[in-house]
Amino acid sequence: MSICYLNHKYLKDNAKPGSWRRGYEVYQKNLVTDVELSRNVLKAHVKGNYKDHYDVSLTFKKGEIVPSCSCPLEEKWCKHVIALGLKAIDSGIYDEYAAKKFKMPVDNSDEVAEPCDNPQGSYVFHFNPKRRQNFFSILVMERATGKVVRDIEGVFKKIIAKQKSEEGLELNNAQKINFEIFKMLLTQSRLDKKAGWYDVPILKFDAFFKMLAKAEEVIDGKTKAKLRFTSDIWTLAMSVNFSMVGNVLVALYWKRPDKDDILPFEEIRYFSRQLQWGRYKNVIFPTNISVSALPI
Repeated sequence: MSICYLNHKYLKDNAKPGSWRRGYEVYQKNLVTDVELSRNVLKAHVKGNYKDHYDVSLTFKKGEIVPSCSCPLEEKWCKHVIALGLKAIDSGIYDEYAAKKFKMPVDNSDEVAEPCDNPQGSYVFHFNPKRRQNFFSILVMERATGKVVRDIEGVFKKIIAKQKSEEGLELNNAQKINFEIFKMLLTQSRLDKKAGWYDVPILKFDAFFKMLAKAEEVIDGKTKAKLRFTSDIWTLAMSVNFSMVGNVLVALYWKRPDKDDILPFEEIRYFSRQLQWGRYKNVIFPTNISVSALPI
């Protein structure tokens, strides 16, 4: 018997389109309370439209997840169950249970990027998209000393001088990427000399995202967490459903290229309406479409 894994795709596949979207809205409004895991049963109260709360539960089994809800809706996976399922995913309750019961490894790659154990380059880049309006900012630090690099042109001069004095000196791949980013900063950014940040106009940042995706180490300028860049494109999809009474329900969701999972549209943070790049937790990736357009 294969192990059933609870994620966003599992919830969407089991629920009716309307219940999946409404369940997400219920969860976003923090209407799931009194959550408790007893053995393999996750119980909670979920606020209803016509009642103070409904009793909701998910029973975790190896080959299936069994939902239950006291609401009058004649649906196995109603919006209240979906809301509890989302709580189980985002809080890590299900992952912790599955790791202990089924020996399933916990995947925290969206939150924690792999460490750079054997760095080949001399610089670490910090990224801050909210430092200045209409600009994204990059801070360059020396890996060995932690000093902020304010004189990129001076770094170039030192490298050129070293290449002249040491015949046959070649840069490794990480160093080449670092200096390609330096070239772009010299020609396309403004330096805040006091703070040390290089401010790049948002509309010019697509090329920077592509280069940062190749860099060894990029740090979130605010949280100091390491960011994981990927060149794999996330795809925005749209489902259209019609009810028996003629209502039309349109739902936008993201298809991940790296995992068998989907995410509601709102879960991804767009950097701007023009750039086709998004962020989910600590992962930054290209998207197939800009936020101002609808998927085909």
